[in-house]
Amino acid sequence: MIRYLFIITMLLFVGEFSNAQTFSIEAFDGTIQSIDVVPDYDNDVLKILSSKDTLYIANVIGVEEKVVILDKHFLKIVYNVTAGSDIGLEQILLLCVNNNKLCQSLHVTSLSTYDVETVYDKRADSLKLFDEHGIYELKLTLNGNSKINYKLNIGIHDEERSKRNLLTNYNYNKQVALNFDTSQNIFYSFIKNVDGYFSVYDPKMSKVNKRYITGKFPFIILGRIDYCYINGDWYEMGDNKLAKYSYR
Repeated sequence: MIRYLFIITMLLFVGEFSNAQTFSIEAFDGTIQSIDVVPDYDNDVLKILSSKDTLYIANVIGVEEKVVILDKHFLKIVYNVTAGSDIGLEQILLLCVNNNKLCQSLHVTSLSTYDVETVYDKRADSLKLFDEHGIYELKLTLNGNSKINYKLNIGIHDEERSKRNLLTNYNYNKQVALNFDTSQNIFYSFIKNVDGYFSVYDPKMSKVNKRYITGKFPFIILGRIDYCYINGDWYEMGDNKLAKYSYR
């Protein structure tokens, strides 16, 4: 019986790691760190493991094959997230290591699309007024070769097209340059004071809690989405709400 349970456990272990990818990057303390990127599709979780730290991302349904190393210090991971019908959603994580800790240098939505072309009531759509499309997309380029001169250039494309309401159509393009904070190992736009109560979504518990947050924090504005870095995590912001993508 014990041997049978051992075999089952090993099969589950091997199955979980069959989609794993392993990368070696140089930590900012000079050590070489091995990072495992392990999709657990049975539980819709992406696990990122180093020798001393683990990061989890919920609601992940796929990982792009081209996980890449940028300038030997950063691991760029693009993954697909559960979204609604006719909606595509990808997020991007730039990861580095310092003093055996995984640091989320950037963690944002990199692609959001929707397409509404078909409705069940064909008579209601006889004029094809439900032909609606939207895309929000980021393109990242890392410049520099050390902590003191890193810059992250981000191209933002945001577009919506609708036959039903032409006045809502727009095509927005902008370039944003982010600085690198050498103490927190993150890319950011500016520091801003925060003071108030927020509804904070916790992906680990899948619940929302009310929290009072005060202090000065790094911010990023990428078109229509704002992000705030609080105590080691990036949060998407909006209407007194905060939502983080990862947990430990």
